[in-house]
Amino acid sequence: MTSHRDLIDALTAGEEHLEYEQLAAIVDAETPEPEHVKTCASCAADLADLRRTAAAIAPRRPRRAVWWAVAAGIVLAVLAFVARPRKTVVDSESAALVNEAAAGRIVVSERAAAMRRERGTLMGSAAPAFDVIAPVATLVRETKPQFSWKPLSATATYRVEIYADRSLVMQSPELHDVAWQPTQDLQRGAEYVWQVVATDGDARTIAPQPPAGEARFGLVDDATNAAVAAAQQRHANEPLVRALLEARAGLLDDARKDWALAAQKDPRSPAVKNLGVALR
Repeated sequence: MTSHRDLIDALTAGEEHLEYEQLAAIVDAETPEPEHVKTCASCAADLADLRRTAAAIAPRRPRRAVWWAVAAGIVLAVLAFVARPRKTVVDSESAALVNEAAAGRIVVSERAAAMRRERGTLMGSAAPAFDVIAPVATLVRETKPQFSWKPLSATATYRVEIYADRSLVMQSPELHDVAWQPTQDLQRGAEYVWQVVATDGDARTIAPQPPAGEARFGLVDDATNAAVAAAQQRHANEPLVRALLEARAGLLDDARKDWALAAQKDPRSPAVKNLGVALR
Protein backbone atom coordinates (compact mmCIF):
# COMPACT_ATOMS: atom_id res chain seq x y z
CA MET A 1 0.00 0.00 0.00
CA THR A 2 1.41 3.41 -0.99
CA SER A 3 1.46 5.82 1.97
CA HIS A 4 0.87 9.55 1.75
CA ARG A 5 4.56 10.17 2.54
CA ASP A 6 5.67 7.72 -0.18
CA LEU A 7 3.48 9.53 -2.69
CA ILE A 8 4.94 12.94 -1.85
CA ASP A 9 8.49 11.53 -1.99
CA ALA A 10 7.82 10.01 -5.41
CA LEU A 11 6.36 13.20 -6.83
CA THR A 12 9.10 15.45 -5.47
CA ALA A 13 12.05 13.18 -6.26
CA GLY A 14 14.85 14.98 -8.04
CA GLU A 15 13.80 18.58 -7.56
CA GLU A 16 15.95 19.57 -4.52
CA HIS A 17 19.43 20.89 -5.37
CA LEU A 18 21.76 23.34 -3.62
CA GLU A 19 21.83 26.82 -5.13
CA TYR A 20 25.09 28.60 -6.07
CA GLU A 21 24.99 30.79 -2.96
CA GLN A 22 24.75 27.70 -0.73
CA LEU A 23 27.66 26.00 -2.47
CA ALA A 24 29.76 29.18 -2.32
CA ALA A 25 29.17 29.41 1.45
CA ILE A 26 30.44 25.82 1.85
CA VAL A 27 33.58 26.61 -0.17
CA ASP A 28 34.22 29.71 1.97
CA ALA A 29 33.80 27.55 5.11
CA GLU A 30 30.92 29.72 6.26
CA THR A 31 28.64 26.68 6.50
CA PRO A 32 29.43 22.96 6.98
CA GLU A 33 28.97 20.51 4.13
CA PRO A 34 25.41 19.08 4.36
CA GLU A 35 24.50 15.40 4.13
CA HIS A 36 22.71 16.14 0.84
CA VAL A 37 26.05 16.50 -0.97
CA LYS A 38 27.00 12.94 0.00
CA THR A 39 23.91 11.48 -1.70
CA CYS A 40 23.47 13.86 -4.66
CA ALA A 41 26.01 13.31 -7.43
CA SER A 42 24.95 16.50 -9.22
CA CYS A 43 25.52 18.78 -6.22
CA ALA A 44 28.77 17.00 -5.32
CA ALA A 45 30.10 17.64 -8.82
CA ASP A 46 29.03 21.29 -8.67
CA LEU A 47 30.76 21.72 -5.31
CA ALA A 48 33.98 20.14 -6.63
CA ASP A 49 33.94 22.47 -9.66
CA LEU A 50 33.51 25.52 -7.46
CA ARG A 51 36.34 24.42 -5.14
CA ARG A 52 38.70 23.96 -8.09
CA THR A 53 37.86 27.47 -9.35
CA ALA A 54 38.46 28.95 -5.88
CA ALA A 55 41.77 27.10 -5.49
CA ALA A 56 43.00 28.35 -8.87
CA ILE A 57 42.64 32.03 -7.94
CA ALA A 58 43.45 31.90 -4.23
CA PRO A 59 47.30 31.50 -4.13
CA ARG A 60 48.27 34.91 -5.48
CA ARG A 61 47.08 38.50 -5.52
CA PRO A 62 47.29 39.65 -9.17
CA ARG A 63 47.84 43.18 -10.39
CA ARG A 64 44.72 45.24 -11.14
CA ALA A 65 44.66 44.51 -14.91
CA VAL A 66 45.17 40.80 -14.29
CA TRP A 67 42.60 40.89 -11.49
CA TRP A 68 39.90 42.21 -13.81
CA ALA A 69 40.66 39.40 -16.26
CA VAL A 70 40.45 36.83 -13.44
CA ALA A 71 37.21 38.41 -12.15
CA ALA A 72 35.69 38.29 -15.62
CA GLY A 73 36.63 34.62 -15.83
CA ILE A 74 34.97 33.97 -12.49
CA VAL A 75 31.77 35.71 -13.63
CA LEU A 76 31.69 33.61 -16.79
CA ALA A 77 32.28 30.44 -14.77
CA VAL A 78 29.47 31.33 -12.38
CA LEU A 79 27.07 32.07 -15.23
CA ALA A 80 27.96 28.78 -16.89
CA PHE A 81 27.44 27.00 -13.58
CA VAL A 82 24.02 28.55 -12.98
CA ALA A 83 22.88 27.98 -16.56
CA ARG A 84 24.05 24.37 -16.69
CA PRO A 85 21.02 22.03 -17.00
CA ARG A 86 20.49 19.61 -14.15
CA LYS A 87 18.78 16.68 -15.83
CA THR A 88 20.64 13.78 -14.26
CA VAL A 89 18.24 13.12 -11.40
CA VAL A 90 15.14 13.97 -13.45
CA ASP A 91 16.24 11.67 -16.26
CA SER A 92 16.92 8.81 -13.85
CA GLU A 93 13.50 9.32 -12.24
CA SER A 94 11.81 9.24 -15.64
CA ALA A 95 13.71 6.13 -16.72
CA ALA A 96 12.82 4.30 -13.50
CA LEU A 97 9.11 5.11 -13.83
CA VAL A 98 8.98 4.07 -17.50
CA ASN A 99 10.92 0.85 -16.85
CA GLU A 100 8.60 -0.11 -14.01
CA ALA A 101 5.55 0.60 -16.17
CA ALA A 102 7.00 -1.46 -19.03
CA ALA A 103 7.35 -4.36 -16.60
CA GLY A 104 3.71 -3.94 -15.54
CA ARG A 105 4.45 -2.33 -12.17
CA ILE A 106 2.10 0.65 -12.25
CA VAL A 107 0.83 2.31 -9.07
CA VAL A 108 -2.73 3.65 -9.23
CA SER A 109 -4.08 5.46 -6.19
CA GLU A 110 -6.12 3.09 -4.04
CA ARG A 111 -8.25 6.00 -2.91
CA ALA A 112 -9.27 6.85 -6.48
CA ALA A 113 -9.68 3.18 -7.45
CA ALA A 114 -12.12 2.71 -4.55
CA MET A 115 -14.40 5.38 -6.06
CA ARG A 116 -15.03 3.45 -9.28
CA ARG A 117 -18.69 3.08 -10.04
CA GLU A 118 -20.33 -0.31 -10.18
CA ARG A 119 -21.60 0.05 -13.73
CA GLY A 120 -24.29 -2.57 -13.46
CA THR A 121 -27.00 -2.71 -16.09
CA LEU A 122 -30.29 -4.51 -16.17
CA MET A 123 -30.60 -7.55 -18.43
CA GLY A 124 -30.99 -6.38 -22.04
CA SER A 125 -30.63 -2.66 -21.18
CA ALA A 126 -28.15 -0.26 -22.74
CA ALA A 127 -26.11 2.44 -21.07
CA PRO A 128 -28.30 5.41 -20.08
CA ALA A 129 -28.43 8.32 -22.53
CA PHE A 130 -28.67 10.76 -19.62
CA ASP A 131 -25.69 10.29 -17.28
CA VAL A 132 -22.88 12.12 -15.50
CA ILE A 133 -19.51 12.41 -17.27
CA ALA A 134 -16.92 14.05 -15.01
CA PRO A 135 -15.51 14.16 -12.42
CA VAL A 136 -16.21 10.52 -11.56
CA ALA A 137 -13.93 8.06 -9.74
CA THR A 138 -10.98 10.43 -9.70
CA LEU A 139 -9.23 12.99 -7.56
CA VAL A 140 -8.92 16.56 -8.82
CA ARG A 141 -6.58 19.45 -8.06
CA GLU A 142 -9.07 22.26 -8.64
CA THR A 143 -11.16 23.43 -5.70
CA LYS A 144 -13.75 24.61 -8.24
CA PRO A 145 -13.85 21.66 -10.66
CA GLN A 146 -16.02 21.68 -13.77
CA PHE A 147 -18.93 19.23 -13.81
CA SER A 148 -20.27 17.80 -17.08
CA TRP A 149 -23.03 15.39 -18.08
CA LYS A 150 -24.95 14.04 -21.04
CA PRO A 151 -28.09 15.93 -22.11
CA LEU A 152 -31.55 14.54 -21.43
CA SER A 153 -33.35 16.50 -24.15
CA ALA A 154 -33.22 19.79 -26.04
CA THR A 155 -35.76 21.38 -23.66
CA ALA A 156 -34.52 20.08 -20.31
CA THR A 157 -33.02 22.21 -17.54
CA TYR A 158 -30.54 20.91 -14.98
CA ARG A 159 -29.43 21.34 -11.38
CA VAL A 160 -26.18 19.93 -9.99
CA GLU A 161 -26.22 18.74 -6.36
CA ILE A 162 -23.03 17.98 -4.39
CA TYR A 163 -23.12 15.93 -1.19
CA ALA A 164 -20.66 15.14 1.59
CA ASP A 165 -21.61 12.45 4.12
CA ARG A 166 -25.11 12.46 2.56
CA SER A 167 -25.58 16.15 3.36
CA LEU A 168 -26.11 18.67 0.56
CA VAL A 169 -23.15 21.07 0.61
CA MET A 170 -23.58 22.89 -2.71
CA GLN A 171 -25.95 23.11 -5.64
CA SER A 172 -26.08 24.98 -8.92
CA PRO A 173 -28.79 27.35 -10.13
CA GLU A 174 -31.10 26.16 -12.91
CA LEU A 175 -28.95 25.43 -15.95
CA HIS A 176 -29.59 25.02 -19.65
CA ASP A 177 -26.04 23.91 -20.42
CA VAL A 178 -24.55 20.47 -19.76
CA ALA A 179 -21.58 21.82 -17.80
CA TRP A 180 -21.19 23.87 -14.63
CA GLN A 181 -18.35 25.23 -12.51
CA PRO A 182 -19.10 26.31 -8.95
CA THR A 183 -18.20 29.77 -7.70
CA GLN A 184 -17.36 28.52 -4.20
CA ASP A 185 -14.41 26.31 -3.23
CA LEU A 186 -14.75 22.69 -2.25
CA GLN A 187 -12.54 21.43 0.57
CA ARG A 188 -9.11 20.01 -0.19
CA GLY A 189 -8.68 16.41 0.92
CA ALA A 190 -12.46 15.83 1.06
CA GLU A 191 -14.59 13.39 -0.94
CA TYR A 192 -17.97 14.11 -2.49
CA VAL A 193 -20.91 12.50 -4.27
CA TRP A 194 -22.74 14.45 -6.97
CA GLN A 195 -25.78 14.09 -9.19
CA VAL A 196 -27.71 16.01 -11.83
CA VAL A 197 -31.43 16.61 -11.56
CA ALA A 198 -33.04 17.19 -14.96
CA THR A 199 -36.47 18.74 -15.40
CA ASP A 200 -38.33 18.46 -18.70
CA GLY A 201 -41.91 19.66 -18.49
CA ASP A 202 -43.48 17.84 -15.55
CA ALA A 203 -40.91 15.02 -15.63
CA ARG A 204 -37.97 14.92 -13.22
CA THR A 205 -34.99 12.61 -13.86
CA ILE A 206 -31.85 12.09 -11.80
CA ALA A 207 -28.44 10.93 -13.03
CA PRO A 208 -26.79 8.64 -12.23
CA GLN A 209 -29.68 6.22 -12.06
CA PRO A 210 -29.70 2.72 -10.54
CA PRO A 211 -28.25 0.21 -11.09
CA ALA A 212 -25.26 2.49 -11.81
CA GLY A 213 -23.24 3.41 -8.74
CA GLU A 214 -22.84 6.85 -7.20
CA ALA A 215 -20.70 9.49 -8.90
CA ARG A 216 -17.84 10.00 -6.45
CA PHE A 217 -14.77 12.22 -6.63
CA GLY A 218 -12.31 13.83 -4.24
CA LEU A 219 -9.81 16.65 -3.94
CA VAL A 220 -6.11 16.11 -3.28
CA ASP A 221 -4.70 17.76 -0.18
CA ASP A 222 -2.42 20.82 -0.24
CA ALA A 223 0.85 18.88 -0.06
CA THR A 224 -0.06 16.53 -2.90
CA ASN A 225 -1.37 19.42 -4.98
CA ALA A 226 1.95 21.28 -4.67
CA ALA A 227 3.97 18.13 -5.37
CA VAL A 228 1.94 17.30 -8.48
CA ALA A 229 2.26 20.85 -9.79
CA ALA A 230 6.06 20.66 -9.41
CA ALA A 231 6.19 17.23 -11.05
CA GLN A 232 4.06 18.35 -14.00
CA GLN A 233 6.39 21.31 -14.56
CA ARG A 234 9.51 19.18 -14.15
CA HIS A 235 8.27 16.69 -16.76
CA ALA A 236 6.59 19.21 -19.07
CA ASN A 237 7.85 17.39 -22.18
CA GLU A 238 7.22 13.85 -20.90
CA PRO A 239 3.49 13.02 -21.06
CA LEU A 240 4.04 9.37 -20.14
CA VAL A 241 5.95 10.26 -16.96
CA ARG A 242 3.31 12.86 -16.06
CA ALA A 243 0.56 10.28 -16.58
CA LEU A 244 2.32 7.73 -14.35
CA LEU A 245 2.78 10.27 -11.55
CA GLU A 246 -0.81 11.53 -11.90
CA ALA A 247 -2.14 7.96 -11.69
CA ARG A 248 -0.13 7.46 -8.51
CA ALA A 249 -1.62 10.65 -7.07
CA GLY A 250 -5.18 9.61 -8.02
CA LEU A 251 -5.63 12.28 -10.72
CA LEU A 252 -7.00 9.69 -13.11
CA ASP A 253 -8.71 12.12 -15.51
CA ASP A 254 -5.44 14.05 -15.87
CA ALA A 255 -3.56 10.77 -16.27
CA ARG A 256 -5.86 9.66 -19.10
CA LYS A 257 -5.31 12.94 -20.96
CA ASP A 258 -1.54 12.66 -20.70
CA TRP A 259 -1.69 8.96 -21.55
CA ALA A 260 -3.48 9.88 -24.81
CA LEU A 261 -0.63 12.27 -25.65
CA ALA A 262 1.93 9.58 -24.84
CA ALA A 263 0.06 7.05 -27.01
CA GLN A 264 0.21 9.45 -29.96
CA LYS A 265 3.93 9.96 -29.38
CA ASP A 266 4.89 6.29 -28.94
CA PRO A 267 1.94 3.91 -29.48
CA ARG A 268 4.13 0.76 -29.41
CA SER A 269 5.66 1.49 -26.01
CA PRO A 270 5.00 -1.36 -23.52
CA ALA A 271 4.78 1.22 -20.74
CA VAL A 272 2.09 3.14 -22.65
CA LYS A 273 0.12 -0.05 -23.29
CA ASN A 274 0.29 -1.19 -19.67
CA LEU A 275 -0.76 2.22 -18.37
CA GLY A 276 -3.72 2.26 -20.75
CA VAL A 277 -4.93 -1.03 -19.27
CA ALA A 278 -4.44 0.24 -15.71
CA LEU A 279 -6.49 3.39 -16.40
CA ARG A 280 -9.54 1.62 -17.86
